[in-house]
Amino acid sequence: MTETARLKPELYGDGPQPSLSGGACTCGYVFFPMQRYGCERCGRYGEHLTARALAGRGRLVASAVVHIHFGERPAPFVVGAIALEDGPVVRTLLAGTETALTPGTPMVTTLVPIAPGEDGAPRVDLRFTAES
Repeated sequence: MTETARLKPELYGDGPQPSLSGGACTCGYVFFPMQRYGCERCGRYGEHLTARALAGRGRLVASAVVHIHFGERPAPFVVGAIALEDGPVVRTLLAGTETALTPGTPMVTTLVPIAPGEDGAPRVDLRFTAES
C-alpha cells in the first residue's frame, strides 16, 4: 500500500484537523509560516523565535472566487483570508465551496486529495473549510 504524502509537510501537520507550523517571538508576536529572519513587531531574531503549532481554526475575513487563472490550478476556485484563533491571518484555498462565503464564518483545516506526484503516489494538501 502506498502512503499518502503531504504536498508541503514543512507547513502543516497530519490529522483530521491539522495544525499549521508557525512560530512565536519572545515579545508575544505569533506568525505563519515559521521563519528565523526576524520578528515583524520587534525585530528580534535567532533564539528569540521558536516554532509553534497553530490550531487549524479561525474566522473568515474575506473570500473571492477566481474565475480566470493562468497557473496549473483549473478555475474556478475560492481563496480566502482566515484570521486564526492563534493570531495570524493566512491566505489559503477554501475547500467544499464554489462560491464566496460570508465574512465571520468559522473555518477549520482539512487535508484534501490532490493530483498524484511524479512517482504516482497519492498526495494531500491543506485547505480551510467552513466548520460544520
